Amino acid sequence: VEELVSAEKTPTLSIVLPLYERLIIMLRNLKRQLPKLGHAISAAIHKLEEYLGLSRRAPIYALAMG
Repeated sequence: VEELVSAEKTPTLSIVLPLYERLIIMLRNLKRQLPKLGHAISAAIHKLEEYLGLSRRAPIYALAMG
């Protein structure tokens, strides 16, 4: 995800938000594979979901995704 975002000179919501969603899916899969790290992985998922929620509620989100 970081490589895709950093490849852009100016990462935009239309690029970053789908990548965050993909990262959350990857983290959920990893959590099943590494249960000892479950707490840390859950914290990362929670923070990403928080950022996604804030972004989706912003009026600019509709324009960025349009």
